Amino acid sequence: MRSSLRHFVHFALPLALIACAPPMTDGDTDATDAPVEACSATRVREVRGRVVDELDMPIADARVQLCARIEPDGNLVCLLPPRTAPDGTFLIEVDATVSCMSAATMRVFVPGGGFATTYCAVDLSVTREGVLTTASPIEVFRVPAATVPPRGDATLARDVDLGAVILNVAPGALPNEEDYASLGARFIDPATSCLPAIHAMNGLVLFTPEAELRAPASITLRIPEARPGARYEVHILGGIGTLLEDGTSVEEGHLARVGVGTVDADGLLRVDARIRYLSQLAVSLQR
Repeated sequence: MRSSLRHFVHFALPLALIACAPPMTDGDTDATDAPVEACSATRVREVRGRVVDELDMPIADARVQLCARIEPDGNLVCLLPPRTAPDGTFLIEVDATVSCMSAATMRVFVPGGGFATTYCAVDLSVTREGVLTTASPIEVFRVPAATVPPRGDATLARDVDLGAVILNVAPGALPNEEDYASLGARFIDPATSCLPAIHAMNGLVLFTPEAELRAPASITLRIPEARPGARYEVHILGGIGTLLEDGTSVEEGHLARVGVGTVDADGLLRVDARIRYLSQLAVSLQR
């Protein structure tokens, strides 16, 4: 994969958000005044859409972030995320210097709302005269917080039962105490994902909060109606700064295999690998 160009800025949110900073020309001239090169891919100047929940109710104040491969260099740039309006609509304005896109992914995060972070593929082919309007509303899913064991010694790992997943994790591995207290997980139908690569999977687990772990966590999944003895592959969805246990980076909105497991007599799938990031886990039955 070609190299990525990323600039990090921090908001009052649990995660760092990536922003693009247009390069400056000589002197004090802003780069937006410089001529824009011809685009051999798709020129996107605005992205419009709407964010809703499972009941098709609008979600206000969600942060909608566009990450795109910018041509001709193929650098990955993630734009500053605007907030959705009370009716759930959003408008992303794209600077001309980063508007020539060959691929793009959308990230939707609802601060403090108990919703899992959603990643969506972006179909650049629907762009018309520089305006890209998402064909359907982006759906976010609520994940209730589980009852977690007392924090106690934050350096000691313990089993945290989130229903869909049992995490063996130390509270101190989470970014802060609030993240440990608000841990949750939920299975949903993979067909509801707005990432086509997930549709062929047999199950999808959403986590709250989305977080990078300071120490890897072991995972055991409760796969609905799983047959004892069945083997499943487990894949993690790349989020902001996702790394595998061996340090390999996973790009936003892309899946990477993390391990396999066999369903035991209790219907539990113990995965032979650990994870370093909480985003989404997709499971596929081995044939």
